[in-house]
Amino acid sequence: MFKNKYAKIFAIITYFIFSVLYLDYLLFLKKGISLNIACFWVIVTVLIVTLIYQIVQFDGTHRSELLVLLEVVMMSTGLLLLYAMPHTGLFSHDPHWDYSVVEAISEYGWPLPSAAPIIERTRNLAQWPLLHMFTMIFSEILGVDSSVVAKYLPVLLTSLTTIFFYFMIKNLYQNLVAALLGTYVFCSLFWHAFFHALFIRETMAYLFFMMIIYILSKRQDLSTKIIFMIAILAVTFSHHLTCLILMVFSFILMMLKYLFPKLSGIKIFMKYQKDFQDNHLIKSSNATLLFITTFILAYWIYIGDFTFKVLGILQKDLFNRSYGSYNLHHYFTASTRMILGSYGNVLFLIFVFMVLLYSLIKGKGHKRIADLIFLIWGGLIVTTSYLSTSFMPRIEFSRFILFGYPFLIISVTAALVKLKKPMIQYLYIVFMVFQLILIPPYLYNHSFTPEYEYGRYREYFLPEEYRAAAWFKEHVPLKNNVAGDWTSFELFGSQQFNVYHETEEAVQIFKGDLENLGTYHWLILRREDFYAARVGKPRVNPAVAVSEETLNRLNEDRRIAKVYDNQEVLNFKIN
Repeated sequence: MFKNKYAKIFAIITYFIFSVLYLDYLLFLKKGISLNIACFWVIVTVLIVTLIYQIVQFDGTHRSELLVLLEVVMMSTGLLLLYAMPHTGLFSHDPHWDYSVVEAISEYGWPLPSAAPIIERTRNLAQWPLLHMFTMIFSEILGVDSSVVAKYLPVLLTSLTTIFFYFMIKNLYQNLVAALLGTYVFCSLFWHAFFHALFIRETMAYLFFMMIIYILSKRQDLSTKIIFMIAILAVTFSHHLTCLILMVFSFILMMLKYLFPKLSGIKIFMKYQKDFQDNHLIKSSNATLLFITTFILAYWIYIGDFTFKVLGILQKDLFNRSYGSYNLHHYFTASTRMILGSYGNVLFLIFVFMVLLYSLIKGKGHKRIADLIFLIWGGLIVTTSYLSTSFMPRIEFSRFILFGYPFLIISVTAALVKLKKPMIQYLYIVFMVFQLILIPPYLYNHSFTPEYEYGRYREYFLPEEYRAAAWFKEHVPLKNNVAGDWTSFELFGSQQFNVYHETEEAVQIFKGDLENLGTYHWLILRREDFYAARVGKPRVNPAVAVSEETLNRLNEDRRIAKVYDNQEVLNFKIN
């Protein structure tokens, strides 16, 4: 007993010491100092193992619950900071569009006046302004620039998502070990940490998505119902696709409410009957669907003429191919790192379904209807996510899967905990290692570069690129046609410029065919374009790289003049 007690104390102390070391590692990265890559792996491995040990050896006390939950949230925050903290400006590229909405609302108010000189994409994003308004409010309260708030607000929001996720599992399963372990695995998901570290509308919408399900999982008094309605309003003003997914989720709950009684006579479902009658998700399904659908559709109708544009945007997001979707084959034929991580996730999914099927068919003890709900919902979303690369090519499957994968994790974790074989729970260490493998090494060690040969690219902007964009905004009129890659579109274009990046003419220019150069006023070249230029559909077609021969042609062409060069970005004026 004493040996076990001191082992837990040692694990706690070790965890906090290595958390400090991890933060130091990020600070070194921020200063441009790269430590040996082994330092990163040793630190995160120790953090994973010590926290898993504490969860598996959990003693059930309230003090231990709070301590371990704190450590889980710390791990979640640490993984998010890996993406947000070390680099200049906002992480990744899409956030610059959402930040353009912050700037537009700050200047013109909301709703944006129709006469305001704002390009269509920024205007469309501004129809879901909650994230942007929160950014402005935090900026005013804290007295810091809105760009700093935009950099770190996603870390706060996603850490709160972790807490709601924990209490949702706790309410549904009444098992602290399952709640702690399931939450820990959830926050370690590569795509969850990577995607929800971004300053995009989905990050805030996902928080309220989980918050709504958490509220539905508990007994509802008047105050809870009020918070529930506020949460629906919040997700309505956050993101259109999340609204659609929430409506589908509530519809499935209602269908289960009416279909399950017809199936309850079947032997495999008989053990779920008692929990079905007591489950709060099922009990409130009719009212849930009514409120969610009414609130969301009411806002879309309020928008007026934009309502049909909402449906158009949804149709475009779901079915039109763009640069934003890798085909599934890409993940399994890319670098060794991607192959290992991708197959690791597939193997874990197979393991998940095997455990869940065993639990449903052979499992003993009290049955939770939540297992059926999450198996149906999670299985539907995960399957759709993988198939989406074929029939919903615009949706990045790794984004869509986050609405289903975590719910499968909940069910399989509850099933594993119920087996009362702690050694099986340690298998999650292997799963978490697979998640870490998926993190591009250049993000945590500057001696590595993006895998350009596989169509990858740098997920953050350099200070020189921000300076080039600032120069461009100051010297170039708004309505000029600009040829550039997707990255230029996201940085330069989000500052109110029409950067044409997807046209075949732009692809040909980057390949060295300058016949249609005269259709543009400006050309932007980035140093990365000489390794892999994100033009056309770079996630579908082979990568295009600007050659030295193409650069020589540009320099010799009398129609074009280089007017800006800071070693990272070249701006050419086309006469």
